[in-house]
Amino acid sequence: MQTKRLIKSLINNFLFIINAILWIFNIRSVGEIVTGINVGSNRKEKLIYGLCSLLQYITYILLIEFIITIYWWIKNDLSIAERISGLKQS
Repeated sequence: MQTKRLIKSLINNFLFIINAILWIFNIRSVGEIVTGINVGSNRKEKLIYGLCSLLQYITYILLIEFIITIYWWIKNDLSIAERISGLKQS
């Protein structure tokens, strides 16, 4: 599992509102700043990824979705947000 990726995802999921404000001002998300990982190259891609991340966060209410996402992270596979949005982290 990539530790930086896990940290970025958890930070971004729990700080969604702060990240939304940063998106408005075209600033990288907190998770991206902390880990140096970028998602999306322009505002539209970052918006799509952010909305998909919100959807992913909502699905965490169902514990099974959280377990599946962690399993995908361990296998270094795409998260739910990446699968839905079609964007990959770089």
